[in-house]
Amino acid sequence: MLIIAKIFAAILGLFVIARAISDYRSKRESLTMTVFWILVWGSIITIAFFPSLVDWLIAASGGERTGIGTVFGMAIALVLFVSYRVYVKSNRVEKALVKLSRAIAFDKLKAQQKTKGKK
Repeated sequence: MLIIAKIFAAILGLFVIARAISDYRSKRESLTMTVFWILVWGSIITIAFFPSLVDWLIAASGGERTGIGTVFGMAIALVLFVSYRVYVKSNRVEKALVKLSRAIAFDKLKAQQKTKGKK
């Protein structure tokens, strides 16, 4: 089960990183958000391959050794993936709405100027 979780995290993480870079190159995403998602998914891949890092972080912060279950870790990765996709889709919709509202306002302005010019 552990090897499946590592493969799942690696494939999912690399997919999201590739999408983030692709979105940045096509100017659909800002550099800040691209770097953020690369760091988040890079961390997920790292933790998947080195789960003892979580125990070390917990111990370094003064907590007890609790560990992370494989299924729980996969669920967190899946939730982060879904939140990434929702963020990307909502950002695209927002940009489309801004573009549409600007076009409508520009068209109304042109129509008002035409009617003023005729009078």
